[in-house]
Amino acid sequence: MRPLTMAPLPKRVDLFLFLLNSTLPDAALAAPWCRSNDEAFWFSRSAWSLAVVTRWRRQLVHTENVIVWIPDFFCNASLAPLRDMGAQLVFYPVTDQLAPDINACHALASARSPDIFVLVHYFGKPTPAEPIAAFCKEHGAWLIEDATHVLQPVSGIGEAGDCVLYSPHKHLPIPDGAVLIVRASGPAGLAVQKLEMSVLHKICIAVVDSHGTSNRQSVLWLCKRILQLMGFRSRRSTLNFLAKTDPFVSAVVNPGMSSVARRLLGRLTGNLDDVARCREQNARNWRDAMLWANPVRPVNLLVDEHTPYLGTFACQQETGAEVLFDFLQRAGLPVTTWPDLPPEVVEHRREHHSAMALRHSRFYLPVHQSLDQQQIIACAKSLLEMTAIRWQAKVLTCDEWERYFQCCPKANLLQSWQYGAAKEGAEGWKAIRFLISNEFDQPVALAQVLTKGFPFLGGIARLNRGPLLMTTLPGDAEVQAKLAALGALLREARHRRWRAMFVAPELPGSDLVRQGLRGLGLHQKTGAAWASGLIDLSKSEDELLGRLNRRWKRALRKASELGVTVKREELTSSRLGELLKSYFNLQRRNDFNGISADLIIELSKFQSDAWSCILFVAEIINEAGNQESIGYRLCIRHGNTTTDFVVSTNEKGRQLEANYALYWQAILHARNSGCAWFDIGGLGSATPKGIAEFKQGLNAIPYELAGEYWKL
Repeated sequence: MRPLTMAPLPKRVDLFLFLLNSTLPDAALAAPWCRSNDEAFWFSRSAWSLAVVTRWRRQLVHTENVIVWIPDFFCNASLAPLRDMGAQLVFYPVTDQLAPDINACHALASARSPDIFVLVHYFGKPTPAEPIAAFCKEHGAWLIEDATHVLQPVSGIGEAGDCVLYSPHKHLPIPDGAVLIVRASGPAGLAVQKLEMSVLHKICIAVVDSHGTSNRQSVLWLCKRILQLMGFRSRRSTLNFLAKTDPFVSAVVNPGMSSVARRLLGRLTGNLDDVARCREQNARNWRDAMLWANPVRPVNLLVDEHTPYLGTFACQQETGAEVLFDFLQRAGLPVTTWPDLPPEVVEHRREHHSAMALRHSRFYLPVHQSLDQQQIIACAKSLLEMTAIRWQAKVLTCDEWERYFQCCPKANLLQSWQYGAAKEGAEGWKAIRFLISNEFDQPVALAQVLTKGFPFLGGIARLNRGPLLMTTLPGDAEVQAKLAALGALLREARHRRWRAMFVAPELPGSDLVRQGLRGLGLHQKTGAAWASGLIDLSKSEDELLGRLNRRWKRALRKASELGVTVKREELTSSRLGELLKSYFNLQRRNDFNGISADLIIELSKFQSDAWSCILFVAEIINEAGNQESIGYRLCIRHGNTTTDFVVSTNEKGRQLEANYALYWQAILHARNSGCAWFDIGGLGSATPKGIAEFKQGLNAIPYELAGEYWKL
């Protein structure tokens, strides 16, 4: 896996062939960013474009005091040429949506109205321009659309301003290159005024001639990129999330665009649509990676339909952003902050509170086209491993387990203490129960692991339908917490020298989960994943009945009319023997393995307030006037859930729809005994057709898990 770079790398073929390319004229080079009759001027950086427009305005209006309005959420380094030429800068507030605060702008204009207004389209997303265009017209100001975060023109960008700034060097593998577009259809009509345009041409020539071009920097850039393509990487320095702004930043790159950049750009402009698709996909990949690998603190993932300049993440709380930023750096993620705010903004925090909040709550990740999904997954895996190191697994006693188990909002049978004990008695497994706590020593999850040891080979372990969370978490936060808990368990597996770990996690079968499990080093087994359904027992009896389909309702009426009765019976040795005999006959008749008799016997030994095997028996009065058993259903209550476990009806029971009556009474009993959920005990692609049709009539809430995974 090649290391991740902060900027896009040129392809080897581009580096080989660009020397053979002729340099395109400025107009041809700028074609992807121009509309009809626009004029284009090339510089090394857009900071120079902004300075040139300011100097142009100064000469046309014959004044030294050009007032330039800049948004307060702006990079201070980009203002160096403006500061050097003595422009008067006014920083207007933006909202938390990164749009100009129009009310604040009107208030500011009463004291210092703008000559030039800079409207920024942040991170590739259009900022509404109509209110600002009207504001500029009112005050006689030129409107500059700063689209340096935009790969190429899209709807809503470059349509309202007098000038538009693009920075291809921020998106493409070139050492420099920024284009100033003077719009023919701009409000001031600058591009069609020959005298004014001749002044601009002279200014551009004078600026470039006075400073020169950036050939030295471009050669250094080229050497660095060649080394990176060969696999060499410089060690990335640690960034300070709240680094102080240097008010005396100077422009270090000469204004003229280098010949290296011109030749490379001529080869790259035909692939902008492909670049856009790559950036959009990489933003989605970072979003998914952060979702499954970041249980530390919640973040909002600011991804939309626009081609992103950077992957943007916003912490819900400012106080947690710096801690998370530092944690991500230690995990090796190429995380950055932006921008270095101007000192005038930092010194007046109250007036610029939104900009300060944005600066202190957001961080960014690269999405350039040189990245691939495996690099992003590797970064997320490192993050998840670091999280797991800080999470701890502690072995619990029976009493401790039962106390915590009652707190789990959605328990399942296979994670109950009694099921683990039954597997010990019936099949020789050893059950180990863990409480998993996070880095703050807060209980997060439970996990019951079944283990076996083999001479000379070491041990193997199996986690089935775990871990269970202690609290309900919203959306993807549940996935994050469970994956981190799994990471802690895998670390425990290495500590205990388990040679192989088999995991069928209590996680949904989504791409997000599968990506996270692969990130933990787990490999997926073939075969159908476990799927079933849950019945919400908070509903009334009438509501539950109303959810049944017509086939179910007819079957219940038929069973009642034919005299079928269902009773809950004490699970005595005699009754258990009847159930096992009936179930054995069913297995032999239908030729399936099912659940072993030994496991059923072991499970029947446990009874408590929070865990019990519940037997229902369907009976009918036969021709001799005696009660005759025609079906059995064994359900197991574990915590706040009851699971359908074993059912067997004879031929007469099937004819009399006893199975429907048994099931309905089991659901009602679970509801009346205080359970929150009834698990229908399996319904997926591997379920036989007849059983599937039977269970589908319950209209339960379906769920499907991720399947089985393994790791050596």
